[in-house]
Amino acid sequence: MRIVDRCYFLTLRAYPQAFRKEHGEEMLATLAEARDAGESPHHLRQLVSLVFGGSRQRWLSSSNGSLVTTVRQGLAWGVLVLVARQAGLAVYDLIQPFVRGWEDPFSLTYLGLALGWIAVLPAGLRSS
Repeated sequence: MRIVDRCYFLTLRAYPQAFRKEHGEEMLATLAEARDAGESPHHLRQLVSLVFGGSRQRWLSSSNGSLVTTVRQGLAWGVLVLVARQAGLAVYDLIQPFVRGWEDPFSLTYLGLALGWIAVLPAGLRSS
């Protein structure tokens, strides 16, 4: 299998599994026929098109094209990103005094927060 064909095959993973089972071989055969016919190789364009098409099919299969479901999922992902960002900033604030020194008069607070994170993080990882 050529490396381009392998890239096409891997890019098809962007599509939902049911769609891949039904149309995957046909899509790969169409791409191989275009290559064998000597059409100009626009592999990057084909790969990007497959990723966008797969993303669209995943959206359609997960939301049935519903705008309300799409907005709800978008808000949920937005909240997840904001929580992850805030957690990253909190970890940075906790690590900073250990790196730059204890300039702040609330150094015991930072130490307590760091110990709290160390105590709670393993419990959170075990429950996932």
